[in-house]
Amino acid sequence: MSTQIESIICPTCSENVPSDYVVCPYDGTSLIKELRAKVRVKIRLREGIGRAFRLIDPRNTKTVMDEFVANPDRKGGAVVLFLCAFLFAGRLALYVNGAVGRTVDILFVLILFLTSGLIIGIVFFIFALIFWYALTAIHHISARYLTGSQTATFKDSQGLVGYMFAPLIVGLLLLNFLLLFLAPNSFTGVYDAVGFLGSNRSDYWMLNLIVFSVFLAWGGYIAVLGSQRLHRITQPQGIAVSAAPVAILLYLLFFS
Repeated sequence: MSTQIESIICPTCSENVPSDYVVCPYDGTSLIKELRAKVRVKIRLREGIGRAFRLIDPRNTKTVMDEFVANPDRKGGAVVLFLCAFLFAGRLALYVNGAVGRTVDILFVLILFLTSGLIIGIVFFIFALIFWYALTAIHHISARYLTGSQTATFKDSQGLVGYMFAPLIVGLLLLNFLLLFLAPNSFTGVYDAVGFLGSNRSDYWMLNLIVFSVFLAWGGYIAVLGSQRLHRITQPQGIAVSAAPVAILLYLLFFS
């Protein structure tokens, strides 16, 4: 089903332009953003959540990115960040369980997990929102000034950056699973040993770095793919545009 648009107004010269033009014939301004805005359908929260979880499956990545580019949203990205904050905060329950020397008590751990995830996770989510806006600014400015692309708004770029973190949900679930079932009593009062990796504290941090690196690389692929489609740029340009926020994220995780 196609949608007919009689005309659009050029944002630069304010002339009326027929709907079948993607570039203003008067001054050469790209009209793709204006065309998309007129035919865009509002995405509901449920649909955004569905996008986020379908994006995690590598078999659906390209399809979901095509859907996102055709009709961008920020709701799914916000849900992704909240779940990451929730799962990251919920890990505190596993530390507490090990610190008090308990065996695996599913009910005890579940209550602690939900409590820390919801309460402390909200605090983490606030910081995640600030970080989200900062990374989006870097991504959007890079796309505009490195490639000259004008096909996406700041909100469109923000949605893409949010969805980029979807693979971290899997990574955090994996790490939480390992901590709960493989090393329930491995932490001392200062959490300086992990039983299944030996007594070296650095082994535990190495595991975190490896897992985060893998899933951030996966997120980087999503960012590059989405950037190509959203900003209508080449693959090398997509890599360049996506590298800036990913590089900052890796720096903060590994060296801060």
